[in-house]
Amino acid sequence: MPKRHLTLLFTIMLCSILSACSPNVAGTYGEGMATVVIENGKFTQRTLGTEVAFDYKVEDDKIVVAVSEQANLVYHINEAGDLVGPMGITFKKQ
Repeated sequence: MPKRHLTLLFTIMLCSILSACSPNVAGTYGEGMATVVIENGKFTQRTLGTEVAFDYKVEDDKIVVAVSEQANLVYHINEAGDLVGPMGITFKKQ
């Protein structure tokens, strides 16, 4: 097999492995009066008629939400794929 084909095959396999390890966090999560929507690169929290969107990044089993230059909120992704936010509040994936 030519070297070019091996390189292409290796690249495809590596991308597949990396994408399988990265959790798919896009979707809607709910908890009582609060809803979290993750789509189009934004983390949007809706609570009592108020909607606020933030930038975020995924680190292992956590979503780090940049709420200001000095502060981040960290949501953990549990085994069920739900988000566990500050003060242990669980947002169920819908």
